[in-house]
Amino acid sequence: MKVLGFVLLFVAMASAKPSERNSISAQCPSTNDPNSWAVHLADPEDCGKYYICDWGQAISMPCPSGLHFNPTLQVCDWPANAGCTAGQNPSTEAPATGTAILPNPEDCASFFVCDAGESFLVTCPAGKAFSARYSSCVEAAQDGCTPATEAPV
Repeated sequence: MKVLGFVLLFVAMASAKPSERNSISAQCPSTNDPNSWAVHLADPEDCGKYYICDWGQAISMPCPSGLHFNPTLQVCDWPANAGCTAGQNPSTEAPATGTAILPNPEDCASFFVCDAGESFLVTCPAGKAFSARYSSCVEAAQDGCTPATEAPV
């Protein structure tokens, strides 16, 4: 089984475009933390693809036909749930360098994904709140946050 996994990993790495793989790989941690989940990154150009980070290398993976990568849930999801921002202009200023996931100070049911000067507002599913500890949406009661009932002005 490990051999099959290695072969699939090798084929995926070899088939990715070198320039695309290098720019995404720069966002991957250089080591794998055995105490945490794998790092998945959205493809900035294609909603139907994502990257898995493996020892500092980004491996391009396709979603099944008709699905988009959902960066909040870290899975391929229905487009209406995924909130894909590929190709859209950012609506919030972000630091010019680096990658960060930041809480929205006005609504705990959303957060910002900032990457190289671009920021994207991501909304958690109903009943969920963003957890800075886990950098993902969790049950609102678990995080001790009450999501806003109205959009902030």
